Amino acid sequence: MNMTKVLLIEDDADIVENLTAYLREEGFQVKASDGQAKALQMLEKINLNLFFLM
Repeated sequence: MNMTKVLLIEDDADIVENLTAYLREEGFQVKASDGQAKALQMLEKINLNLFFLM
């Protein structure tokens, strides 16, 4: 199965935890970042289908 890869960018750990759990239950492969610099590094390394900046 080819899962859709999502990057979640959010600094609130509770939001990240809840949204990550929900998205994984819906069949998404989720990576999370708590800041812009880390997110940019991840974007260079990971082939994503979608990202959320909150």
